[in-house]
Amino acid sequence: MTDDQIIQLAYGEGFAAAAVTDTDKIVFDPAFRPYCAENLCGQYGVNHSCPPDCGTPEEMKARVLAHRKELVLQLVFSSPLPVPISFMGRGCHFKGEGYEGTLIVPIYEEELKYFYANHKNYYYLPTEDMAIHKSISSFVDKDYRQQATAENCYTRKFSLYLPQWEVLVEPFFKREYKSKDLFFELTDDIKKDRDLFSRYASHILNAMALQQ
Repeated sequence: MTDDQIIQLAYGEGFAAAAVTDTDKIVFDPAFRPYCAENLCGQYGVNHSCPPDCGTPEEMKARVLAHRKELVLQLVFSSPLPVPISFMGRGCHFKGEGYEGTLIVPIYEEELKYFYANHKNYYYLPTEDMAIHKSISSFVDKDYRQQATAENCYTRKFSLYLPQWEVLVEPFFKREYKSKDLFFELTDDIKKDRDLFSRYASHILNAMALQQ
């Protein structure tokens, strides 16, 4: 699916505007930070996704630029926001004023690992850095395989991924076995799933709001 098709999918779910953009084209405006310091919402120094815990505008900008591409969604509210809001959480960024808001979600392009369950049924191949099921292990010399552990019972895949903070989409991928960061692959089937796309947008906003 192309970037244009992703954008059309967002429109189909009710977003006022959407774009897939290179992060180096995003304009960063630190002018919203003074509104946060006024603490009209009562979240200043309370929610880790809000100032000062979320970092300075420069630090937030650096986190955004750590990703090559991001999904930008434009939202329209039925009632206006009482004050301008700008906060970052879970690597995502939300900015809102009046009846409109913008949600930015990073798209990760990297190699991640899918960990198999029941590692006792797998062998780990150190040379290939991957695990295979014992049912097909006869094709591998015994000197080049070893019993898999939970930590190395995986397969690796380089692709595009979106973050998730609970298992909303399966299969889910991780960087390492003990990592708490979860991801799902941005496949063509995922891009065509309008219901999932809508639930994912809610998932992002809820995760940002509930971050402690």
